[in-house]
Amino acid sequence: MVDYNHPNKNGAVAKGVLIMAMALAAVVAIGGFIAVFKANFV
Repeated sequence: MVDYNHPNKNGAVAKGVLIMAMALAAVVAIGGFIAVFKANFV
């Protein structure tokens, strides 16, 4: 449900979810890079 009376609130929630998703993707990417680096060079 979209609350058209508070578009800024909805935008903030969407932005927060997007930031969380990007942060999670970054953590996964960094973790994968470290795992590959260790597997190849250790």
